[in-house]
Amino acid sequence: MRLRKSIFGRYLGICVTVLLSTVICIGAALLLTASRFYRAEKRDILIEKAGEIITATKLSYLSENGWNYEYVNSIYRNFATASEIEFTLVDKGGNMLFCSETDNCRHKNMAISELTLRNISDTGSFTTGTLDGAYAELSFIYGIEILISGEKYFLFAASPADGYQDFVVDLYSTFALISALGIVIACIIIYFSTKSLVSPLEQMTVATEKFGKGDFSEQINIKSENEIGRLAAALNEMAYSLSISDESRKSFVANVSHELRTPMTSIGGFVDGIRDGTIPKEQHKYYLDIISEEVARLTRLIRSMLNISKFESGEMQIKYEEFDAVALTVKTVLLFEKKINEKGVDIRGLDSEPMTVRADSDLLQQVIWNLTENAVKFVDDGGYIEYKFYLKDGYNCIAIRNSGEGLSHDEIPRVFDRFYKTDASRGKDKNGVGLGLSIVRSIVKLHNGNILIKSLKGEYCEFVVTLPINPEKPPAENPT
Repeated sequence: MRLRKSIFGRYLGICVTVLLSTVICIGAALLLTASRFYRAEKRDILIEKAGEIITATKLSYLSENGWNYEYVNSIYRNFATASEIEFTLVDKGGNMLFCSETDNCRHKNMAISELTLRNISDTGSFTTGTLDGAYAELSFIYGIEILISGEKYFLFAASPADGYQDFVVDLYSTFALISALGIVIACIIIYFSTKSLVSPLEQMTVATEKFGKGDFSEQINIKSENEIGRLAAALNEMAYSLSISDESRKSFVANVSHELRTPMTSIGGFVDGIRDGTIPKEQHKYYLDIISEEVARLTRLIRSMLNISKFESGEMQIKYEEFDAVALTVKTVLLFEKKINEKGVDIRGLDSEPMTVRADSDLLQQVIWNLTENAVKFVDDGGYIEYKFYLKDGYNCIAIRNSGEGLSHDEIPRVFDRFYKTDASRGKDKNGVGLGLSIVRSIVKLHNGNILIKSLKGEYCEFVVTLPINPEKPPAENPT
């Protein structure tokens, strides 16, 4: 897959590059450290042995009152045999005096250059070379300036460097073998680790492609607690929300189509009947009244849909002002006076003390109007509608309760859904479109408030609206 080729390949390449770079850096550091340690060890040995032979050389000179060449050469050869180090003593002109090799040594008549001697001090110097060709192979050389009876001499102690080269080769071989094994193991671990990281992404990619095509049934089965697991959970939650929204959209379209088609069919049928004479003239007024009611119903439906659209798009602007919620409720209830009297309903709680709220008076009146209309529709004949106004935990609370059949536990979660009607409301609410309570919830949320339903089946139904006293800074906890 493209995802695997991109992320998998890049991540694997980066990890391998970092691994190889690390191995190279460690190898270089190891070689440098080992080299320094090896050279320092050789230098210390040469310094130690050079000190011993200097002492022996001076004692020989003093005991013999001069140079006994045969005796000094034997001392040098004995030291060389015991320590595997070559020793050479030259005078201040660089001429060879004594050597740890045999009498017929190849550099017996050689001389050390003045430039080389100039770099030798009484504290000694350590270097790698052939001492102007005195040694056939590359050697570690320690040279020091000494004084014997006031005369200046130079002593050189040398050890072949081929052991150092063997040491480096062995070190590199061992390191290369261990590194190769480590790299293989690390690459295997990196491969499967990378695969385990990329596989969930591939699964999420497949799922999101299905989401984009409108199929929200796919579930991402990733249970880890890391960032990828949380992302998978978020995608699953998003898919669930999108499926709910999609179902709501389909239901909304279906309901709108039904709500529009029913009155339009009635209007069209009655108009055609009047035009073609199917409906007698004496019944025209009756059917025109029905047409008028259906037009009014269509108007309410369209107005409600436009209001919901404004709430959801954020176009609805709140005009905050302070006013008495009790007085506004009394004014609203009077609009239902005729229906209230027809059903013999007892209105309670409108004589409460004034309660000042800060909200949009027009929108809040729409809330009270819709809730009161709902209460009047479903209150039982001779029953009651009760209003309560009180403060609780930084909120203004307005409760509207009506006696009657109430709502079941299954109906309560759905009453705010668009176009939803309970079984009881289908018989009692002929003209409603099922958008009133959805609009109420949108208006309350726009005020940073909340709405709660309390109901006891067969006894009462109550809606409690809570609005923050200070809507710009509502309390953290809502009392409902």
